[in-house]
Amino acid sequence: MNMIMKNSTDLITCLSNSPDREFDAKSTSFKQILCNIDLADFDGREERLQKVIRYNKYSPMFYRTNLLIHTKRVRWMFEDIIPYLEKVFPDMDVEKGRIIAEIHDDPEIITGDTLYCIKNTMSREETIKMKEEEEKAIDIISKDWPKKINGYSYKDLLLHASRKDIIETIAISYVDKIDAWCESLHELFAGNSIFHSGEGIFSPPVRGRTISEFPDKFPQLKPLFVFDHPFFSRIPTIDKTNILRNGSRHTLKSISKSTGIPHYDRWKYLTMKNGGLQGISWLINPVEKIIAA
Repeated sequence: MNMIMKNSTDLITCLSNSPDREFDAKSTSFKQILCNIDLADFDGREERLQKVIRYNKYSPMFYRTNLLIHTKRVRWMFEDIIPYLEKVFPDMDVEKGRIIAEIHDDPEIITGDTLYCIKNTMSREETIKMKEEEEKAIDIISKDWPKKINGYSYKDLLLHASRKDIIETIAISYVDKIDAWCESLHELFAGNSIFHSGEGIFSPPVRGRTISEFPDKFPQLKPLFVFDHPFFSRIPTIDKTNILRNGSRHTLKSISKSTGIPHYDRWKYLTMKNGGLQGISWLINPVEKIIAA
C-alpha cells in the first residue's frame, strides 16, 4: 500500500531531519532569481515523457522512474551547482542550461531510453547511427511544439544536448549520470537484488564508476572538483552486498537518514526540497511490486 502525505508536515519533517539541510545553511547562498521555463504550449509533452520508463532492461524496479521525473530532477541538480559553475565559467548561460536540463531527453519520446552501459558497448558505426537517429528525432519532435522556449530555439537546445558541444550540456551530462547512479542506489537500498548484478558491462551503475571517470572524459569540469559540494565529492566505496543485505522498503524516516554517500543523500534531499510531497512520493511509494532480496 502506498504511503499518502495529506499535508506538508511530512515534507517539513523530512527536510528538517536531512543532513543536507546543514549543507544548505553553510553553502554559498544562491540568490539569483530563476526565470520560469515556459512550456505551457507544449501540449501533451509531460504525458509523453511519463510513458518512457527508465531502466527498461531491469525488472522489477520497485521505484520505477520515467523521463518526466528524470528531467525535472536533472534540472534541480543542475540548478544546485550553478553557483559553482559560475565561479569557473563566468560566461555560462544559466538560463540556457536550465532549459536544456529540462528538455534534454525530449527526443527519447521517439527513440526510447537507451542505457548508458549499452551506449558504451557500441562500435563507432553504431554510435554514429544512434546519433543520426537522435538528430532525426530532434527534427521531428521540434516540429510538434513551439519553436522557442524563453526566446531560445527549441531545436538548437536539443542539438546542444545531443552533441554536448557547450559547457552547459557537459555539466548537465554529469548530473544526468549522477541521477542514473542514484536511481540504481535507491533500488539497492530498497533491497532489490536485480540491482546487485555482477560486474559486467550491463550491470547497474551502483558503484559510481561512471561518475569517477567523468572528469577524465570531460576535463573541462576538473576545476569544479575542488569545491565543497556533495556532487563534487570523492566516490566512497560502495559495499553493494552489505547494502542489499540491509535493504528494506523506503520510508519517511529512511529517506532522511545519511547513507555516507554524499551524492545520493543530496539527490534525495533535492527531490524532497524541489518536488515537495510529490517528490517524497517518488522516493517512498513503490511503482512495481516489491519482492524479497
